Amino acid sequence: MSKLFRFNEGVSEEDVLLNYIKDVFAYLSDDYNVIIEKKDKEIFVEIKTILASNVIWKLDEYIDKSIVWQEVILDIDVAVKRIQSRFKNISYSGVVNTVGNVKLSFLLLNEKLMTSNNLSITIGKQYLLKLLDDEKVKDIVMDDINYDRNKLRICFKEQIIPDYQEKFIDKITKIFKDNGIEASGKSYNHSVYNLTIAIYQPRDNNKNLYKRIKIQNVV
Repeated sequence: MSKLFRFNEGVSEEDVLLNYIKDVFAYLSDDYNVIIEKKDKEIFVEIKTILASNVIWKLDEYIDKSIVWQEVILDIDVAVKRIQSRFKNISYSGVVNTVGNVKLSFLLLNEKLMTSNNLSITIGKQYLLKLLDDEKVKDIVMDDINYDRNKLRICFKEQIIPDYQEKFIDKITKIFKDNGIEASGKSYNHSVYNLTIAIYQPRDNNKNLYKRIKIQNVV
């Protein structure tokens, strides 16, 4: 590793990751439009496709460029694996949008589930997902259906049956209980795509009021 990426005091771990990502994708930047930026603690990478949608290609030209672009996609995958190998505590997502651009995001995780003050509890989504270790979970968000500030909505990739619902609720409420939070959930007698987990934690100075629940990627 070059001197640029060696640890030194005053450089955050996110900046070390950012510099490493720039280094890994440097060779692609010479020939392709690569955008790398840091927003808060998350790092985003976008590689613009060479298969422009506003161009009418001759078939043989499109085939040639498609072959080249496929090789670029494979190079991107290798780059991602290098980053994941270097940083073990990392959350990663990668998508290709309808235009064909590749969009990646990287986020360093910490071993912290939540922070709390008198008014609110903020839950770290990525660490909670790690503790759950469940491939069926698609996302965890605030209850944006009933807009209840004391409830989380667990979104699943597929319908989950009642027996699985009960086991999942037991697992997630135990995670919260182990961290000093009382939580509850309701299972249904039919398959569902979402479960709601309620957290009613009294405020420190007023037991008649509850702390607001918030969720963000890391805390």
